[in-house]
Amino acid sequence: MNRLLSVPVGSSQGRGPRAAGWFRDYLASQGDKETRSVILRGGIKGWATAGREYREWIDEYDSSKWSNYRW
Repeated sequence: MNRLLSVPVGSSQGRGPRAAGWFRDYLASQGDKETRSVILRGGIKGWATAGREYREWIDEYDSSKWSNYRW
């Protein structure tokens, strides 16, 4: 069984990669070869603005919260 942990962050610029790296190190120290630690490219902001096929995976997505968002 393969498991995936996605670290949710605003824009994946600093905390996300660090946290994912720390968790990856922890998984290695525990000998866990089934779980992967990843980040969302662009963070939740990138995910929410990437298209409907991505937004469908966001619980309680509200388009009014993202209508003024600009890259």
